[in-house]
Amino acid sequence: APLAAVAPQPVKTNLTVQVPEGAKVFLAGAPTEQQGNIRSYGTTRLAKGEQWQNHTVRAELERNGRTLVREQTLLVEAGQNYELAFDFATTENQIAMLTR
Repeated sequence: APLAAVAPQPVKTNLTVQVPEGAKVFLAGAPTEQQGNIRSYGTTRLAKGEQWQNHTVRAELERNGRTLVREQTLLVEAGQNYELAFDFATTENQIAMLTR
């Protein structure tokens, strides 16, 4: 019998986003449902060795009748853990890639 092809083993890739309470978070343009100031997202859609280039994370916050927007573009590698903090008091975003 012929050997079956072995599919790449999916690995867990994690993103933690820190935002002010009430902010909306969008991943690659899609709105997310989570609430709170620390949001955790995970995927197994990336196989080991794969990456998503230009993966955009956007946070929006209503303040004084205006919508403030912060955006960060990431290179997401399979199996890695990322932390991203959006600070609406400044224009700086903090990002860290945590390796196991």
